[in-house]
Amino acid sequence: MKSKISFYYNYNLFINSFKERNMESSNIRTEVIKEVNLIPEEKLTELYKFIHYFRLGVEASIETVVSKTKNDEERREKIMQFAGSWNDMSDEVFADFNEEIVTRRQQAFLRRRSDESSLD
Repeated sequence: MKSKISFYYNYNLFINSFKERNMESSNIRTEVIKEVNLIPEEKLTELYKFIHYFRLGVEASIETVVSKTKNDEERREKIMQFAGSWNDMSDEVFADFNEEIVTRRQQAFLRRRSDESSLD
């Protein structure tokens, strides 16, 4: 356990030192390779697994963000299709419509509450 804590501590120091130096990508890659070359042979398998799964996690995160952004845009477009749908309604009809929505929501909520209380 102590070696893992030590590893993460050293890893954080390593990352922070690069942030402080504001190195370019090619310089960072060179420094990472230098550090990897200093790793004892028996620890290379662990290091490989860490780097490999870290990269896979980064790729999955990027795919998730891209997918979510695309879904959000599609949802926004569908919602915006309804924008202004009530412009043609008179104020009186809109008020009645709005009142009907409020009433139905209250009834649905009361039904749900009574269903939940009957389970007790």
